[in-house]
Order: sequence, then structure tokens, then C-alpha cells
Amino acid sequence: MRPYGVIATGDNEGLVEIVRHAETIGGINRWAGGTVAVLKPDVLARWLQMKNPDPDAYKQAVRTFALSCAGYCVATYVLGIADRHNDNIMISEDGHLFHIDFGHILGHFKKKMGVKRERAPLIFTPQMAHVLGGLGSEMYTLFQNRAVQAFLILRHNAELFTTVLNLALCCDLPEVQTEDDINWVRQHLHLEMSDPEASSFFLQLIEDSLHTVSTQLMDMIHILAN
Repeated sequence: MRPYGVIATGDNEGLVEIVRHAETIGGINRWAGGTVAVLKPDVLARWLQMKNPDPDAYKQAVRTFALSCAGYCVATYVLGIADRHNDNIMISEDGHLFHIDFGHILGHFKKKMGVKRERAPLIFTPQMAHVLGGLGSEMYTLFQNRAVQAFLILRHNAELFTTVLNLALCCDLPEVQTEDDINWVRQHLHLEMSDPEASSFFLQLIEDSLHTVSTQLMDMIHILAN
């Protein structure tokens, strides 16, 4: 994961680093044809190949994509980061996937007419799987292994992690008001599970997310609306 810089300059004011040579997944799908492109699994792979015509550079970009996608899948799941439409996820030309716009966290999901928009436990789409080469490929396996490894590391450091989050209770953040908000993290680390159980659990989350059709539907609607 390659985080970008953010600095507060005043009350409700600040600066966010511009990540150059990057595009939103929504923008990439608009480049590939708009709403219909969301259903085409090869769109992200074609964009990365266009930006990395050299075979070795493309191979490195795919590896970078696998590792960064694994990190953000774990982070967004554990922190309950919502509003994950395709204009809030970006990819740099060298393969780094990263998320932006963290206005909805710790399970405070957005609803439309009373219906929760997020149905998948995390965002991992057929387009992302296609970049990795599909189930059973070397890069897909690397993605799975690193995601599980990151999840287990967070579980092993749960007390430190939640203690740091407790420090935010005095910051007057709308979605970090009480201990119950931070309990979201404890619950989603599933500390009652053994490591093998947690590993299998997270692999199943990836599989469930990959086959959650509503994610693609919401992406199509977002492109139509914007």
C-alpha cells in the first residue's frame, strides 16, 4: 500500500496530496465504453497494458496491483469503509490500487430509500480478478496469501490497533463517538476464531465479494448518474 499525504490547515480545512498518473476505476470504465464496460472483465487489464506496453513493466504492475489490492481489501473491511463506488477507488499507471474519500467508516453505511448500498463485505470485482489472471493463477494466489497474512497480523495486534482508535474518541469525528463505534473493528477481526479459521473466513469473504453482482450494478448506476 502506498498512502498519500493529508494535512490539516485549519478547522474543517486541509490539503490532500495529488497522486499523479492515476485514474479512478470509474474513469477507466468510461474510457472503455461507460456503463457496459463495467460488465467486461478485461477493462482494467487492458488499461494497465496500455500504460505498460513493455511485458516486464506490465508484469511488475500486475504484482503491484495484487499486493496493493490485498492491503486495501483488508483495510476497508476491518475499518468498515463504505461508499466504495468506482470513483472512490483509483489505480496508478504502475499498478498501485488505492482508495479515496473516507467519509463513511466503521460500518456507517450509506442507504438509498432505506436499503444499504454496500452488499459485498469488501470490493473485489471480476475486473480485478482478471488483472491477476483469475482463480488459481500465480498472482491471484499471491493476492489471497497476502490478504490473509495482513488480516492475521491485524488480529495479532488487535489491542494496539483498537487502543490507537480509542485516541480518536476525543477528536469529535461524527462516526467515532463511542466505544461501540470502535467495537466494529473488534467484531470484524473475529478474535474468537483460531488463525486457520480466520484464514478460511477471509478467503471466503474474497470469494463472496467477487460474486456479489450488486457491486457491478451500483458501479453502472454511478457512471450513469455522473
